[in-house]
Amino acid sequence: MASFDHSNECLFCSVEPDLIILQNSLAFVMFDEFPVSQGHSLIIPRRHVADYSDLTANEIQAIHQILAEARPLIQERFSPDGFNIDLVISTHFEGQKMDISPYQNSAQLNGR
Repeated sequence: MASFDHSNECLFCSVEPDLIILQNSLAFVMFDEFPVSQGHSLIIPRRHVADYSDLTANEIQAIHQILAEARPLIQERFSPDGFNIDLVISTHFEGQKMDISPYQNSAQLNGR
């Protein structure tokens, strides 16, 4: 499995506790500090990996469990019409993330 060098500080390793919505031993979900919509949240695996395919089956299950638990909370708080769920594989930060982007009308189905 590929991993990242942790010599640089990861912005997700020092998240303010009040931003965390839910967590388990393998992942957590937090409100995005730069949201594209009300309730925009990020699911972050705790272990740094270079690619989503490097996550273990247990880590992937933990991410999807957090998604299943977070969506109803976001729905209740922000009452969106729906959600875009995006897996983000990026070279701009160490690790992977999943975006939960609530939208308020069907126009957002065609992009953000």
